[in-house]
Amino acid sequence: MEKEHVHPGGLIRFKRFLIKAWRILRYAKPYRRMVLLLFIITGLLSILSLAGPYLIKILLDDILPYKNAGLLLQLMSIFILIFVVKTLVGIWHSYQTTQLVENMILTVKTELFQHLQDLDLGFYHSKSVGDILYRIDEDVYSIDSFIDLIIDVVLLNVLTAIFILIITFNMNWKVTLMSLGFFPFYIIAQKYFGEKIR
Repeated sequence: MEKEHVHPGGLIRFKRFLIKAWRILRYAKPYRRMVLLLFIITGLLSILSLAGPYLIKILLDDILPYKNAGLLLQLMSIFILIFVVKTLVGIWHSYQTTQLVENMILTVKTELFQHLQDLDLGFYHSKSVGDILYRIDEDVYSIDSFIDLIIDVVLLNVLTAIFILIITFNMNWKVTLMSLGFFPFYIIAQKYFGEKIR
């Protein structure tokens, strides 16, 4: 009988993730330009990551069958250029992410310190000074890993999926629709076997 009142764990975790994301991302509002720039850089990284498979397609379809050495040299040059550009963009991405996170952490710490100043003295008698300092200095830095999760995992994967769909629809929209038709079965299978494994 208890199982009927239990909500799916995945849905609950997703709701908690959205609530936490909203609470943290509101501190990014003063840095809208930085967020926009980071969004553009992440999109650029996503596009560069998709260039490799497309170049391999050219290698297999147009170079190897016809033994085109000239085109092979051009393709190798493009590979090297993309690698260099992707590396530089990745460094820029890391720098912008760190800058955004540090600004947000500074805002949170400032707000937290102002809140501590407004508390009654009785609070400091009931709480350990070490615990308070730990929460101000260490717990706030959990924002760092959470922002990395949002940018490097969620945003990058979403943008990559969007660009893949755009490319595949332009190449062959019928095959793309057929492929997407199997996606719900993949989700169901993952959920079913995931619960069995747990």
